[in-house]
Amino acid sequence: MFNKDYAKVIDMKINYTLAQQLIARFLLISLFLQSCGGGFSSNPIISAGEEQTVSIQTNTQTILSQADIQPLVDQMLIAQGGHAVTFYEEAGELRANVKMNAPRGFSKTYEGLSVTLEQGAEVTRLPQLSEQAQQRRIQLQLAKDNQAPTVVIYKGAGLAGGMQEGEEKADQSIPNECLCPITHELMEEPVIARDGHTYERTAIERWFSMGKRTSPVTGAKVSSTKLIPNYAIRSLIKSLKTRNSSIAKPTLGMQSARQQSLPSEACFFVSDSVIDKLFSQAKRGDFAALSKLLNLSENHHAHAQYKVGVMYEKGQGVAKDARNAVEWYQKAANQGHARAQFELGMMYDYGKGVEKDTSKAIEWYEKAANQGHADAQLKVGAKYFNGEGVAQDYIKAVEWFQKAANQGNLDAQYNLGVMYGNGKGVEKDARKELEWYERAARKGDASAQYNLGQIYANGQGVAKDYVKAIEWYEKAANQGDASAQFNLGVMYGKGRGVEKDEKKAVEWYKKAADQGYAPAQYSLGCMYANVQRVVKNDKKAIEWYKKAANQRHAEAQSNLGIMYANGRGIAKDEKKAVKWYKKAADQGNAKAQFYLGVRYENGRGVAKDEKKAVEWYEKAAEQGHTGAQNNLGDMYENGKGVAKDYVKAVEWFEKVANQGHALAQYNLARMYDYGQGVVQNYQEAVKWYEKSAGQGNNYAKAYLGRMYYHGFGVEKNLLQASKLIQEAISHMKSKAEEGCIEAQYIVGWMYQYGQGVMQDHVEAAVWYKKSANAYPAAQKALDESNHAG
Repeated sequence: MFNKDYAKVIDMKINYTLAQQLIARFLLISLFLQSCGGGFSSNPIISAGEEQTVSIQTNTQTILSQADIQPLVDQMLIAQGGHAVTFYEEAGELRANVKMNAPRGFSKTYEGLSVTLEQGAEVTRLPQLSEQAQQRRIQLQLAKDNQAPTVVIYKGAGLAGGMQEGEEKADQSIPNECLCPITHELMEEPVIARDGHTYERTAIERWFSMGKRTSPVTGAKVSSTKLIPNYAIRSLIKSLKTRNSSIAKPTLGMQSARQQSLPSEACFFVSDSVIDKLFSQAKRGDFAALSKLLNLSENHHAHAQYKVGVMYEKGQGVAKDARNAVEWYQKAANQGHARAQFELGMMYDYGKGVEKDTSKAIEWYEKAANQGHADAQLKVGAKYFNGEGVAQDYIKAVEWFQKAANQGNLDAQYNLGVMYGNGKGVEKDARKELEWYERAARKGDASAQYNLGQIYANGQGVAKDYVKAIEWYEKAANQGDASAQFNLGVMYGKGRGVEKDEKKAVEWYKKAADQGYAPAQYSLGCMYANVQRVVKNDKKAIEWYKKAANQRHAEAQSNLGIMYANGRGIAKDEKKAVKWYKKAADQGNAKAQFYLGVRYENGRGVAKDEKKAVEWYEKAAEQGHTGAQNNLGDMYENGKGVAKDYVKAVEWFEKVANQGHALAQYNLARMYDYGQGVVQNYQEAVKWYEKSAGQGNNYAKAYLGRMYYHGFGVEKNLLQASKLIQEAISHMKSKAEEGCIEAQYIVGWMYQYGQGVMQDHVEAAVWYKKSANAYPAAQKALDESNHAG
């Protein structure tokens, strides 16, 4: 039985009997639903755009004799939808070639199709019928469910379901100039486009609304979308209708936009699944499906309006147009369509097609969220979390995240894990944090998997477990999560939870680095610069340092400065070294601040400026950089960039010497040795010289040898003195020749007292003079040497 409600929405205008009207109404609704992809599977009537199988058919071989098919052989007739069908004979069977009628870019040709006839179909008079009448009888049926495409010939009026009045007596032909080139139907409002061709206004306007700027007939570009009424054709059509009213009756094939429209009530019988199917076809360029979808949208079908909005937003099947997308989303949203409300919120949120308006975005998000739309609930929660467009409210954020999470939204589940981990909006709860991360992680959320790896790696609320950490890192890493890939590199590089494997560390660093993850690029640079087992390669190290440095990774910038300063993997360039040190130092990198201080102190790559050197040493020293702390002590000791202050010098030397810094231990020993900033104390000096010498400091060895030679702070021991000095002398002479003031003084002392070399007062004076201007101890020794001489 058919549904009486379907019959109510159609206003039939053909003069049939009551029974015929009821049947016709049923068939029209059926046809409309089938053309949209739904309908009744038992009905043999087939839409031009649908790929179904006629239920009552026979092959031409079984019902037509050789003579019967001759009237169609070599004839070109027009099928429903305006498709051109050329019939021919092959091995006694009737076959057909079909050139589909569609706007340029959508057309397709089929060759060698079988011809199938409905029982009782008459073919002998087909060539004499008008194109309009041919279209009512002939249909191209596309392939479906492993069945090949075929041409179907119906009996009588075919798709109309019965004989139309006067059809067999006289078939009135319509001049081609009265048919729209797009729809192949009689025009109601003919207009002339810039290409010189006349079209039905609604059809050509829709063509242009799809973003097309070419002629539907020739494919040539058109300079304008301006349309001019064609009064001559309009007059001709009016005259034709007056002479024969049957001409005004539309066929049920591929019709113009206006002719396809059904009363709005009919649209509500079209299911969302049918709309989805039309959408799928339309976004792939199916003009007929798009036309149907737009008709449904214009007749207030909310889901169709939403889908049209999607097409405009993404440029699927139509030209991308954010404003049009907003318009259609708005129409559907006003009807309570939750997905459209959400998308409309997104448009306002990001200022797409409308001016950015966070308040309106939240308004639409909440409408959708209150209907249970999980993504909208997530968005509302995020707005409350960030205080964007609303007062920040972590409790409300948790409420909305909870609603979305309960529907399985992975982002919301992840966010709840964050909230319980931070104790925002809820009491901090490591167990619930873990629970929500695991729920999202087990469903494949990479961020949750990574966070679980972090929790187990750092022992946050659980026992530290590197094996479990690696398990979760790997899950996230295999989904392409760069942070997880990087952390896996760290685990393999340090042998945590797995056997140490620097090659695997490089492999994981490389995966993350290739995604532009700066920490991985930096680490990869370090591996190539420092790890011989990875095939040390300074040029590759430079390459990866640069990638990370260009992303403002401070450590990479600092290391790149070192490579330029030392000429490793690249030509030595002090100015470029300074450039990269400065970039890193400005970001607070202590190592770069220290090296920048050294450059300003010595005038390397930059104009010498001891005050600036002190400034950079202080910045680094405040962050605990031991080299900077030692150098700051040296600046105070020698009055470089600051007023000379032995007490402050001792403070800095002592601070860093207690951290095990060999050079600072040597410097502190000297201060005790000469009583600068402290009371002179040879025993304390010897203690610090020994600590420094024990770490291989040759300056400290030489001075300690001097203490044993003179018996300062220790029992005099010339053998021990000679041994220490011999260990230091080769290094000292080399450093002295390079211009090291400290080394020059020590070499002078060696010549003066014949320690490790033949005693030579003249040679001693030469070395003392080299360092006398900058080193007080050397000047004092020179004066004593001259007085003794």
